[in-house]
This record gives sequence, structure tokens and C-alpha cells, in this order.
Amino acid sequence: MINVRTAFYDLLRQHGIDRIFGNPGSTELTMFTDFPEDFSYVGALQESVALGIADSYAQTSGRPAVVNLHSSVGMGHAMGALFTAYRNRTPLIVTAGQQSRPLLLHDPFLMANRPTELPQPFVKWAVEPARAADVPQALARALSVATSYPQGPVFLSIPAEDWDEEAEAVAYRPPSPAPGPDPEQAVRVAEAMASAKAPALVVGGEVDRDKGWEEVVAVAEALGAPVYIPPMEGRVGFPQSHELFAGMLPPEPENIVRTLSPHDAILVFGARVFTMHVDGPRPYVPTEARIFQVSTDTDLLSAAPAGEAVQSSTRLAAAAIRDALGRPGTNYASRELPTAIAGDAIGYPFLFETLQRLRDPEAPIVEEAPTARRDLPDFLPVDRPDTFFTCSSGGLGFGMPAAVGAALARPDKRTVAIIGDGSAMYAVQALWTAAKQQANVAFLILNNGRYAALDGFGRRFGIAEPPGCDLSGLDFVALAAGQNVPGSRVEKPEALEAAIKAVLEAQGPALLDIAIG
Repeated sequence: MINVRTAFYDLLRQHGIDRIFGNPGSTELTMFTDFPEDFSYVGALQESVALGIADSYAQTSGRPAVVNLHSSVGMGHAMGALFTAYRNRTPLIVTAGQQSRPLLLHDPFLMANRPTELPQPFVKWAVEPARAADVPQALARALSVATSYPQGPVFLSIPAEDWDEEAEAVAYRPPSPAPGPDPEQAVRVAEAMASAKAPALVVGGEVDRDKGWEEVVAVAEALGAPVYIPPMEGRVGFPQSHELFAGMLPPEPENIVRTLSPHDAILVFGARVFTMHVDGPRPYVPTEARIFQVSTDTDLLSAAPAGEAVQSSTRLAAAAIRDALGRPGTNYASRELPTAIAGDAIGYPFLFETLQRLRDPEAPIVEEAPTARRDLPDFLPVDRPDTFFTCSSGGLGFGMPAAVGAALARPDKRTVAIIGDGSAMYAVQALWTAAKQQANVAFLILNNGRYAALDGFGRRFGIAEPPGCDLSGLDFVALAAGQNVPGSRVEKPEALEAAIKAVLEAQGPALLDIAIG
């Protein structure tokens, strides 16, 4: 017999997992007794930061990640990040310590009360095993649930003394493959799209997770259909310089309908029908169009106000539809991109155009700058899979940790973090982990001195100046220096290119505070 700890780490090895992310606490320390030499621990100064790093690491590496939190209080700190991981559909194994079993009837200090309820509803499965000997089998089930489609976080509560108890080794079970479409339905969708006079595609981030770029591009080219992307989407599923790329859909119902009304058939790959941020006049979808929605996510499919659901991997469904179309695609060129004009102050288009010239197109971009997001496809287009990450939840605080996670997963590439000043302050402690790990990441802080995204919503709701939005006085260079990350600031357009070049060429983490006019 072996102990729980040995069985636990052996199972992680079999799944290619060799890192634990976390913020340590007393009820978790026994997990790390005789910590294996072939594992590394990535520490963070706050639990939401640890979970955000793990989320991005899992997405960027393509493997599940393990993050260890501290009892109920740590789980509470991490709930916002857990919500984001759930909406990102990231396969995460979240563990938290629990007080010793003999003490649980006496309400001890740091006891996790009803621990499996706290992370709900943002995990696919949650358990505190009834016996210590059940912990390895619970981990095996957690790995299976997390990696089954649709993927997502799971939660294990583990009492402190369980790690030294005897347990049996658990055999490796490979992850379940992604489900494919019903062949007859794929043919029916292909026929409907082929017979449409003005077909269109809406392509979401699930295509990137499914490794389906090539297949979706082939469908678009065979149909000659314009391709839209949803707003507030965590990843990019279609090359944004492609001639068929038609831009980002608006988040208001009336503008969604206005944009899509010219189309009589709409094929949605891995996205909502449709992503709305504010209410508006009904109908929520174009009433004259046939809509087909492809996803493995039954929540996504069932929430659609209209259309036919195709429950399938977007890659496998696109391949089946491509084959059913049976026609070669046209060779399309790159679309003509607009040109940014330098003004007296640094604007988003000029900033992104400058960065586009200097960056490695194969390196990850992590973005959390809501005010600037609409300028990205035109001036910083993403044209390669697995190179763009933001949060699908709308909750700030993902970007800084996510940049660290992406850099750790791809140390050979210089990750670029594009972060608003307000967003950065939700998880600025991530700079400390970046320094400790010497992460290969450049943080670009887009500093406009306020929560500018709320100004537009204020106008929509008749509020001239939303309260609490002034962020003036933040010194990001000092904040970085206090965590051993070198930083600099740029204020003039003529100095921007040299400043970006310097931060991209730096060794280890570096920060550039960019004054936005």
C-alpha cells in the first residue's frame, strides 16, 4: 500500500501535470510534505491571482491545471476568478484544505463549513471524499469530469490528515474525446447554408479551444460567407486579417439584429445566440434568418432564443459540414486594414498599430482593456490560433495573472499583456509572481486614469458622470518596482515605438505604463 499523497501525485504525473499553483495555508501544508522533486510550486500573493494564473496556464498549455487554495476563506477570495474559469471552460482541478476529520464535529478554527456548496454553481463537480482512502479515486473522477466536454473547473475538499493515510494507486484513464455531429444533421446544415442567398458565420472562442480554425475557415471560404465574432469572447476562432472577416458584433439586441438582418442563414460556431450586454427592443435575433448553433455546451445551446442546436465539437462539425458542402473554397486575400493616425496624445489605434509592427505574431496576447477592445481586430489583428486570451466572464482581474500563466506555459515566446489601468489594480500582485518565476512577459498598462468603459454605459442610462470612476494618481512604475519588476512610462506618441521595443526586448518581466489621451 502507498499513502494518499503518493497516489495523488502519481496520478497527476500520468496526466502530464507537474505544477501546483496556489497560496499556501495551514490546512494545506500536509499536501506538500516530501514535495516531489519533479513538481514545481507556483505561489501567488492572493488566491484569485493563483487561480487566474492556473486558468491561463491550462488554456495555453492545453492540459488541465491544479490550483490549491486555503479552506473556505481562500475559496472565497478566489470566487471571482473561479467564475471566469467556468465561463472560459477551463479544465481546472481546484483543491482546498479542510480541518482534520476528528475535529469537524467541534467546529474548529478554519473549518470549511459545507465546503462543496461554496464553489457552486461555478464548478462541474464538487466533493469532500467520505474516507481518506477515497481521495485518489476522487481525483481521478475530477480529472475525468474537468476534461470531458464541455470542459470546466472541479473542486476537491481534502482534510489535513488524509495525505498520510493508506490508499491504493489509481490507474490512468485517458480523457474522453470530443463528440462529433450527427451525420444527417451535418448534411442538413450544409444544404441549408449552401442554398442561402446571403449566409453568414458567427465564430466564438470555442473554436480555438477545439483546435478548429482550419475547418471553420474552410466552411467560410466554401460558402463565401462573412464571419463575425461575438463581443466579450475569451478567445479568437477566425483569422482577423482574412478578407471574409466582418468584425465584432455589437452587444445590444437592436444592433445585433440590424447587423445580421441582411443574412438569411446564420451558422454559429461555439458562441451564444447572441451575446448581449444590455437590454433593448425585441426581437433579440433576426426573425427571417435560419440559425444553426454548434457547441458541446448544452447550457449555451439551451439558452438560445431561436435556432437549431448541433451538439458537437466545433472542429468535428465544421469538418463534416465542409465535406458535405463538397465545393472548393475561393482563395481569399487579406482584408485592407485601416491606418492609425498619430495625434498629440497616444490613442488606442496608434498604440495597437505600433505594437502590431513590433510583436511576434506567434506569441500569446492576454487582453483586459474593455475600452480598447473594439479597436483590436483592425489594428492588432489575431491571425494564429492559441494566441489570444481574455476573460469570458466580464469580471476584471483575469488579465494580470493570465499573462503570467501564459508566459509560464510558453516560456519561449514573449507574452504581451494589454491591461487597462483599472483592470490591473484588481490583481496587481501578479507582478510579484512574474518576478519570482522570471516569467517572459511584457505588461502594457493602458492608463486613461479612469474606468472609461463605464462612461459609455452611463450615457446609455442617462448618467453624465458615473461615480467612482476616477483612477487618477496611480503610479504603476512604482507598483512594479515594489515587486521587483522593472517599469517605465511613456506619454508622447513619438516615444511610443522605442518604449514598446524596449519592453518587448527586456529579459524577464517588464512593465510599460502608457498614458492614453
